Amino acid sequence: MLRVADMSTVLAALAERGIQATSKAIYDGEGRKRLDLAILPDMPDAASQVRLMQPGMSDDERLAEYLGGRSHATPLKRLDHMAAVAPDLERSCRFWDEVLGVPTVGEVVSPTVVVRQLRIGDVMFELLGPATPDSPIRQRPPGLNSMCSFEVEDLDVAVAHVRAAGCAVPDPRLRTLPGTRVTTVPGGEMSSLNLNLQLLQYV
Repeated sequence: MLRVADMSTVLAALAERGIQATSKAIYDGEGRKRLDLAILPDMPDAASQVRLMQPGMSDDERLAEYLGGRSHATPLKRLDHMAAVAPDLERSCRFWDEVLGVPTVGEVVSPTVVVRQLRIGDVMFELLGPATPDSPIRQRPPGLNSMCSFEVEDLDVAVAHVRAAGCAVPDPRLRTLPGTRVTTVPGGEMSSLNLNLQLLQYV
């Protein structure tokens, strides 16, 4: 889901690139407009489904409503990145750049995986492609990875907090991305979400 500032302008620009979509207004039970939503057609080159939304209220209003005046108990700073498996990495990168207007801004290469980084706001969207003909990434289905990564100020403090809540969390380690330490809370530790939660600290 990508947030846009002006849905009509974005849909018109996509139509010029051959992608036809319409938006519809979503209302809550009290008749208040929550957002405009557009579901883009299936685009295999994107390596994930894409939806657009334009909120019907300001960021401050949305945050106040969702949190109800509370702050997060876990010391999360922000969503850092999400990733999608892209078997044809070059083709997917061209699609995001030329069609959706989101260029590649970085690349990290490991012995088996090439990670292309696309910046969307202050969040990175990573496309994962194979670095070798026998890369394990070739065995994974295309699409969003079952993991999201949150930046924290102090990884050791965050790990202690999550462990105190009863979750089994591995000790932090250095990540492929230079200058970062990470650990991952397995999805099975968080009720039925089945979504791995990576905690990341820039060092």
